[in-house]
Amino acid sequence: MVTSSFPLIFLDIDGVLNSKQHQEYRRSCAGKEKRRQIFATHSDTRIALGLVLLDYTKVALLRDLIEVTGSRIVISSTYREGVQPAYFETLFRLAGHPLPRGTVIGFTPILDEVQYQKRGHEIDFWLNKTGYSGRYVIIDDDNEKLFLPGQNLYHVDNRIGLTKVDCQNIKMLLTDDKYWNES
Repeated sequence: MVTSSFPLIFLDIDGVLNSKQHQEYRRSCAGKEKRRQIFATHSDTRIALGLVLLDYTKVALLRDLIEVTGSRIVISSTYREGVQPAYFETLFRLAGHPLPRGTVIGFTPILDEVQYQKRGHEIDFWLNKTGYSGRYVIIDDDNEKLFLPGQNLYHVDNRIGLTKVDCQNIKMLLTDDKYWNES
């Protein structure tokens, strides 16, 4: 059972904490040099790859959002496969924007047997399994057809990734009582 006393963010990574703009940067001379430095510094290939793929400015925005809302994170990205929550806390710390310890509380399950609205079913399964009934938002760049009707999806434009305006809107969704009918 997960307490519902804090807001929750279901977090996708690709298109949210990186973007098509960041992909272009990674192909530039500066991006290639940064990648070389990261791989020279980190012996753990998975950590190094994660650091290359992340746009650190987007991680900073996420960290600020977490600090102002007190939210916890459940990773719904395919990046969740084969790692533990501490992986993401390490990754964000090495990117220069550490999250408070214990912020990443888990992952949605991988439901390979589901064909339609897969991510929505994975989130719904997690909510039902844990008994979480508090405020939550899904931050994702994917098409809303992957989610179930009524799920609290905040769509991020994958061309630019998470922005300050997105974070302001998400904060409002997580903290403003007019969006929630709590008894």
